[in-house]
Amino acid sequence: MNRLLPFLLFVAGNLTSWPTFAQTRRADFTLPPGFVAEEIYEVPNSEQGSWICLTVDDRGRLIASDQKGALYRLALPESGSGDSPSIEKIDLDIGMAMGLLYLPDGLYVMVNGKSAQGPGLYRVRDTDQDDEFDSIELLRGIDPPGNPGAGHGNHAIVPSPDGKSLYVVCGNMAGKPAGGFDSSRVPQTWDEDQLLPRMSDSRGHAANTMAPGGWIAKTDLDGKHWELICIGFRNVYDAAFNREGDLFTYDADMEFDLGTPWYRPTRICHVTSGGEFGWRNGSGKWPAYYPDSLPSVIDIGLGSPTGVTFGYDTNFPAPYRDAFFFCDWSYGRIYTANLVRSGATYSGNHQLFASFAPLPVVDIVVHPLDHSLYLVTGGRGVQSHIYRIRYDADSNNQRKTSVASTESAPSADRLHSLRRSLEELHQPLEINQVDQIWPHLKHQDRNLRFAARVALEHQPAAHWQDRLSAETNPQTIVEATIALARCTENRGQPLLRKLEQLKLEDLDRRLQLDLLRAYALVFIRHGNPTAMQASQLGRQCLALFPTHHSPLDRELCRMLAFLRTEGSIEPMLKALEMADAADDQMHIALMLRGFDQGWSLDQRRRYFRWFGRANELAGGRTNGEFARQIRKEAEAGLNAEEQAELEPLLNKLNEPKPQAATTPSRPLVKQWTVSELLPDRDSSWPTIRAAMREPNQGEHMFAVAMCNRCHQVGKQGGRVGPNLSGATRRFSPYDLLEAILEPNKTIPHEFQAVKIVTDDGKVVVGQVVNYGGGGMSVRTNQMEPWKLTKIEEDKIEQISPSTTSLMPAGLLDTLSKQEIFDLLGWLAEQ
Repeated sequence: MNRLLPFLLFVAGNLTSWPTFAQTRRADFTLPPGFVAEEIYEVPNSEQGSWICLTVDDRGRLIASDQKGALYRLALPESGSGDSPSIEKIDLDIGMAMGLLYLPDGLYVMVNGKSAQGPGLYRVRDTDQDDEFDSIELLRGIDPPGNPGAGHGNHAIVPSPDGKSLYVVCGNMAGKPAGGFDSSRVPQTWDEDQLLPRMSDSRGHAANTMAPGGWIAKTDLDGKHWELICIGFRNVYDAAFNREGDLFTYDADMEFDLGTPWYRPTRICHVTSGGEFGWRNGSGKWPAYYPDSLPSVIDIGLGSPTGVTFGYDTNFPAPYRDAFFFCDWSYGRIYTANLVRSGATYSGNHQLFASFAPLPVVDIVVHPLDHSLYLVTGGRGVQSHIYRIRYDADSNNQRKTSVASTESAPSADRLHSLRRSLEELHQPLEINQVDQIWPHLKHQDRNLRFAARVALEHQPAAHWQDRLSAETNPQTIVEATIALARCTENRGQPLLRKLEQLKLEDLDRRLQLDLLRAYALVFIRHGNPTAMQASQLGRQCLALFPTHHSPLDRELCRMLAFLRTEGSIEPMLKALEMADAADDQMHIALMLRGFDQGWSLDQRRRYFRWFGRANELAGGRTNGEFARQIRKEAEAGLNAEEQAELEPLLNKLNEPKPQAATTPSRPLVKQWTVSELLPDRDSSWPTIRAAMREPNQGEHMFAVAMCNRCHQVGKQGGRVGPNLSGATRRFSPYDLLEAILEPNKTIPHEFQAVKIVTDDGKVVVGQVVNYGGGGMSVRTNQMEPWKLTKIEEDKIEQISPSTTSLMPAGLLDTLSKQEIFDLLGWLAEQ
């Protein structure tokens, strides 16, 4: 019996025969009009395992790997033949692959376990041309820091656009190629670069995993020379090139960090030469605004990234043919993104393309013969299927959807060309190129500044370090200081004297952030400032704080905590008490923990009272643990007198808390209806703004109504519901208010819940967010996204779509009419 038989029964119950392919069955995916999903093959897990990756050979056959076993080759039946797919096990001692690539010179295999000679890149060939692979060649081993086969290891193999080289994609626990990298586009000066001690993950996850994190490298077809291209990922699984030759990947989040200031959502990244994306373990993840790292192209949200591809070789209509397809294993979704040149990088938006429950999709490829998408589900022992998604033009009689133009502005083309010219300098060169590089350190485009700084760091410091002393442009001073801080030693005082020429109050916010990071890197790598330097910088920071700009306030807090600036505790404590966002609160609490002097007893009490509220904050599974870690470190800084005075409060914090109420403590005002609040269905957003009396009150109401527990606005709020940034540009006031007050009326496909009935009659409604371990994990309460219900596979009787939204009704019923208009007016300005 299959390990996930109940899942198969559910899938089979939603399949119908499809006349064109006798041995395929239609799968009930949610897809755009005109698209059809078909099941090609149901893998017998007990015999062939759980498949994890795909490639297509020169005869159009699929090749797949069992995560813990062998390789298999699947010949697809011809259209209308009535034949079943032909499956054969590849009779070689190699498997456990998480990346496969077929090229004319052989099958490339990325082993992630103990198969063959262990983890590494292999080439498998048919040397006697009898259509049977018969040789295994280890091109380069990859030395894992832990046990072979662990997660976050060796993943995809991607061909270069010219087919002459390979790009290797590895997660943050893969280790490094045997013998190290032969060259590196990334300056090999990476480090943790933490101004203050970080907190490790409360469960110890990746606690010993340090920079560079996940990486992407380039090698030749024989695997002889490995060049490091980009670092700082968490768990990248796959990557793909666009027509312009730019590489994109989809990086993972750490879902247990949800609600913390260091949470980073799953995100699409533009992989550029010398890139650094700032993953560090625990609370040490670099914010996206750090100038020595790169930001994402699109933030996606919660998920588990797997396979990606571009749709260029499909026969799909626009915009899908030009889209970037990317897969989410845990939520069972395939998305598309339209990526458009923006400055020297890209921007875009994403849409749900396909969904199904369960659909733990791990890889996706475009078949070169029938021009359809093929995907495989599996991983962690779950049931594997091969599905095909094809476009049936005859069935699509609906009006074509209009899409945004994917053409870039001429200025973006010029900036891309300039970035690539700078990237050519990301290697040791005999000719001094500083004159070509230096002017671009002050470029308005962030990615160009980054490319220029990386190029500068590849030049011998002796060629350019004295040039900084005569520089007057603030941006150039900051960038060159960061470069020198990373590339030299024992230059702290000259660098600090140069930075002191810049005053925080004279700079715009972006430059203020960059300057604070430059100071931090000098302190981290070259030593502490003098007492006078610390006092002067501390006074500048204290004069600015708070700015009510979250990123800047976070960095000001960080610097004040490092410098132990006198008078910092009270304004930081007030900011902690006034902050609405849970992640802002946790950041301030984390920074305050390091002050072991300068507290009054009243300030100590106010600080520790926050920990009584900390567990009520929305967030991930480890939020409470992180709060306890912060408290433990803060308590360690108490002297004997403070410990005695605070003992009753600390003991009270240790008492078990009653179950938190799921509804707001505010009294009921009214069970509002849309027509009561907006009698005119055609009300406009300017009218809503005019009715708003307190702009700051709207942001506060966003927290009071608990919208921020699930929904993101800007960089703040939860990630389990739709992002409301710019929502008023997509919805009318009436439509948005209706979605809030009547959440069951229209449920977005990507947030569709399922109803699971177990064999004992229990009904569970929620989102399937994980598979494996003999069952599935379901999120049933969006307000507490870290709490999951585990359902064993052999207990599942039926799965069906739910008509009930996971968003609770009545969230605005404790708000007055004016408060609701303040909330809507605030959203209209975001």
